[in-house]
Amino acid sequence: MYLKARVLEEQTSVYLDKGNVTSYMKALRSLAEIAGIKEEIRLSHLLRIEGILKTEKSEDMATYWRFVEPLLENGFEKLEQMRIEEGEATRADIESKLKIIDLEIVEVKGNVSLIEHKIKERLKVRFYELLGEGVDESRVYSETAVQLVRCDINEELVRINTYLTTFKEVLDQPGAIGKKLDFICQELNREVNTIGSKSMLREVDSAVVSIKDGLEKIREQLRNVE
Repeated sequence: MYLKARVLEEQTSVYLDKGNVTSYMKALRSLAEIAGIKEEIRLSHLLRIEGILKTEKSEDMATYWRFVEPLLENGFEKLEQMRIEEGEATRADIESKLKIIDLEIVEVKGNVSLIEHKIKERLKVRFYELLGEGVDESRVYSETAVQLVRCDINEELVRINTYLTTFKEVLDQPGAIGKKLDFICQELNREVNTIGSKSMLREVDSAVVSIKDGLEKIREQLRNVE
């Protein structure tokens, strides 16, 4: 927003700097005497010298302000309304992305038991391939337990749930919240990446990609938030 004002009719005062006239006259007479010139000093000589005549513009700022003030107030009101509308649109877009993320998290949670089952089946198949019928069942269970611990994503899901709850709470706070929300998105992204690294299911991989895409789009929106 900008405001440009132009004065159509200026009031200008012109006055004579008597001190300069006296000084220049003395200097010109002295110069003429030294140069041996007997020419009479004329008004045209003096008018060529800057500073003899000076101008001063008369500006009534109070009058100008009476016209400018209502325009500025109207402009600020429109600007504030635009910011409110833009903020509401940004919030609606962020909330739509959060709904998608929530659904994808539900999808991941629904596959936790399937991940555990798949780990058990893969290890059992691998052991039988290597050892045949002579496989030690206790060793299978032991190795399965180790792998389940390594691939467990329940802690990540709990932290994600906490971060999402915090994000929604901060979203309702007044004031500058952009940096806070961006930080929470970074933490969410870290947990989602961890889940992706542990995943061995196509459904979970797909959900992770969708969540990361949603978080990136939210962060793009947050760049416009204070």
